[in-house]
Amino acid sequence: MLNSSLSLEELTQLGSAFYVENKDFLEKNFMGQFVVIDVEAKKYEVDFDRLIAIEKAKKSFGDRLFYIVQVGSVRKPNANFSAKKYAWDF
Repeated sequence: MLNSSLSLEELTQLGSAFYVENKDFLEKNFMGQFVVIDVEAKKYEVDFDRLIAIEKAKKSFGDRLFYIVQVGSVRKPNANFSAKKYAWDF
């Protein structure tokens, strides 16, 4: 069971704010890597592989929801795992 007292909306807002506050540092040191943010602890793990970054975060912070973003990417960030996007809706 996931441990989080935050709604997905709150998680997204806090994760986005954390990324913006730390954007310069993250882009200087981790460009292209995935940052998995524990918004409640204000800590993160990074890796070039998203799944490895998530596993690192789970090991460090426990089984909870994380805010995930690829540093420097224009793709929309997400919470934990995302479904693949297609040109049509299912």
